[in-house]
Amino acid sequence: MESLPCYYFSLYRAPKKVISVLESMVKKFLWGDSLEERKMHWVAWDKVTRSKKNGGLGLNKLQVVNTSLLSKWGWRYKTENNSLWKKVIDAIHTSRVGWECLPYKKALNGVWVNIAKNFINTKVEGKPLKNFLVGSVGNGEKIAFWLDTWLFNEPLKTKFPDLFSLEVNKKCLVADRLQQDGNESQLLWRWISDILDAGLLSNLEQLSDALNMVQISAGMDFWKWGADPEGRKWIKFRQQALRKRNVNIGDPICPLCNLEDETVYHVFKACYIAANVWNGLSSWCKISNFFAFSIKDLLSFYKDLNVSEKKKEAVQGIILIVCWSIWRARNNVKFSNATVRIDSIISEIKALGFLWFSSRSKHKGVVWRDWVSFVNM
Repeated sequence: MESLPCYYFSLYRAPKKVISVLESMVKKFLWGDSLEERKMHWVAWDKVTRSKKNGGLGLNKLQVVNTSLLSKWGWRYKTENNSLWKKVIDAIHTSRVGWECLPYKKALNGVWVNIAKNFINTKVEGKPLKNFLVGSVGNGEKIAFWLDTWLFNEPLKTKFPDLFSLEVNKKCLVADRLQQDGNESQLLWRWISDILDAGLLSNLEQLSDALNMVQISAGMDFWKWGADPEGRKWIKFRQQALRKRNVNIGDPICPLCNLEDETVYHVFKACYIAANVWNGLSSWCKISNFFAFSIKDLLSFYKDLNVSEKKKEAVQGIILIVCWSIWRARNNVKFSNATVRIDSIISEIKALGFLWFSSRSKHKGVVWRDWVSFVNM
């Protein structure tokens, strides 16, 4: 019963009355109500909707489900750069005004305006949800310098509002303000007027010091979901404290990209090496981009594909092989100083996938020519 409205929840903000009626149906079913008789509801709904490990039944509050599904479009907008739907949104909603991480024209009504407002205005434990979508800089051509969260745990326009007010191009990209000159970062400011105020000069100095630590590279920008921005800061401080006590915790940096701290999700999905592998495989398999907020989401991605059972089984196996191949590449870099090549990882995945699917799956008999072009699935 909870899953029935998910399609509509993923596109439209449900009225409170609709949420109330739907949850009332779930409650009646749970406690055995009928048209003739209303049973006692023995446990408060807030407790029923807790996770099982916290003493609940794992049911969902539909308002939270609605908000979560709408919020996923914020992630998709940032990560699906070549999607037709995103190009349509940009063509309709991009304007010279409106300084948010998602473009939308307030004068227009419709699905996207509600989605953008939901993503921008929603807070999680008092923190703006949009701040959890963190950009990791490569060449700086996809991350908005002032509007996106990338350098600190909030957008620069929020952290330095007075400097932002003096910016000429408030929608400038990181690449417009930061360029690499050898081993040093070169800052390219454009202000409406000269900065003479002592407070502004202090803010500019603080921002410049932080920017000097950023390295621009030839790689693409990518996005990661920072489940706890403050937690990222705490982890770094904790690692520094352990090093001061001569506790050997190894190098925390991801060996594949050398850009971010290594976590399970980062290695298998958020790292730009892994992200490019997944993008290449989605094109090969002729399916939408692999979309996941967690490893669990990634491993179960195949279940929601609108394809044949044969193709679902193939994609399921490929996902497992991808994870193994990325982990193998990571270890080769870490322990053998090997050079990581995205095309080599993809080629290995295709070869291993063919060996598995042609000999071990229930759909035997596929030939290499069909497999490598992923036809007849």
